[in-house]
Amino acid sequence: PDPDYSAAYVILETDRADLSGHGLTFTIGRGNEICCAAIRALEHQIVGERLETIAADMGAFWRRFTSDSQLRWIGPDKGAIHLATGAVVNAVWD
Repeated sequence: PDPDYSAAYVILETDRADLSGHGLTFTIGRGNEICCAAIRALEHQIVGERLETIAADMGAFWRRFTSDSQLRWIGPDKGAIHLATGAVVNAVWD
């Protein structure tokens, strides 16, 4: 069947009401809920972190997400974890 393009959308909230970040990653539809679940599974990696600390070394931030020993089997270099990490990093940049 034809693709049914979808997106997983991330909103990072901060302790400042006027500062948030929005990120997304696109899928071809079927399995989009897997990408959303991967984003939620990575939540513990960012909750409580300071934006300044993350921005100081975005490469280390990316590697921390893609090297999670409990999740990397899902695909650190491609697949759900890569898409989920991309959505979170996009939200940080925003």
